[in-house]
Amino acid sequence: MEHRNFVKIPEGLNRGALVEEFGNHAVTHYEKRLSEREEYDGKIYLNPFKTIYIWAMRDRETNSGYYTTVNLSFGNRKRKNYGGS
Repeated sequence: MEHRNFVKIPEGLNRGALVEEFGNHAVTHYEKRLSEREEYDGKIYLNPFKTIYIWAMRDRETNSGYYTTVNLSFGNRKRKNYGGS
C-alpha cells in the first residue's frame, strides 16, 4: 500500500527536468521560495531539486501553492469580441 504523502522522485533530477515537468515560472517560484526559507528561517536544503519536485507535485495534486498564485487562464489577454455586447 502506497503512503498518502509519498512522492516518487525520478532518477537524474535536474533543473531542466523540473522545467520540462512544471514549467519555468513554477520552478522559478519554488527556487525563490527555497531561498527565502534559507535566508529568513535558516533552513538548509541539501538537495533543492528534490525539494522543489516534492513541493510542486503536492501543490499540483491539491491545487494549492504556486497553482493558486498564478492565473492559468490568461485572463489578462485581450479577447476578440465576436458579436457580444
